[in-house]
Amino acid sequence: MKNLDVKKLLLFIIIIAVLILLIVGGINLFGKGREANTEETQNVEALIEDTIVRLTYGYTTAYDGLDVLFDGEKHTTTDLEDYVILHNAISYAASNDIQVAISTSVMEELDEDYSSLSNATYYAGEGVRTAIKQLFDTDWTDKSASNVLEYNFSFIYDMDRDVYVEYENNLPNEVEATIDYSITETTVKGDKLYVEMAVAYVYLNEDSTYTYASDSKIQNVVVENLTELNFPTDKIDSFDKYKITFKIVDNTYAFESIEKIS
Repeated sequence: MKNLDVKKLLLFIIIIAVLILLIVGGINLFGKGREANTEETQNVEALIEDTIVRLTYGYTTAYDGLDVLFDGEKHTTTDLEDYVILHNAISYAASNDIQVAISTSVMEELDEDYSSLSNATYYAGEGVRTAIKQLFDTDWTDKSASNVLEYNFSFIYDMDRDVYVEYENNLPNEVEATIDYSITETTVKGDKLYVEMAVAYVYLNEDSTYTYASDSKIQNVVVENLTELNFPTDKIDSFDKYKITFKIVDNTYAFESIEKIS
């Protein structure tokens, strides 16, 4: 065999070996990324269930603000209002063992200073900042935040004690419906994890049955008269698809954006 033929054969073998390594390693040459493993999928699905679908909870819309989050626009962390970030960070801290409790003596002082507020609760500033960093990968600048006309939770930052005071605005509860979703794909590429899912608007009828629609006004009904929440996966193409992007930071998943893709 000629030397040139040998070199071509060796080159071919090397190329095949590299391709096999890339495939085994989960790297996609065309940029789509690899399928998330079981642990990654479980962690992110739990984060979506516990946090992302409640990201706008507190708004006085028929869907607790979910119709704001899933309105077809792309929303990033920088688009979120400060009070939304604070409320979600506190909820995230509670379910992820991040210390936000304060001492009894400080709580007694706060009770005196904020006695006029409705259902005031207090959270340590350091824990709140830690939760915001993990959940949104944001270096938080402490501040008060509120929207007394549209959002049911307000926050006062007590700088002297490094404490966040959360209280309710007692706005009318207009929640009539919720959303349901079905995750269709979870992939990883570099330091990003992508979740694609179909989203349905769900309305609870007076006879305790559910109506699934593809829009928040329940004009495009897909399924009705269901006796329990059960996403109709056989009609999944009738619903809009969304992609949620997370940034992988120190084995945690920070929300980066959500956008409609179809």
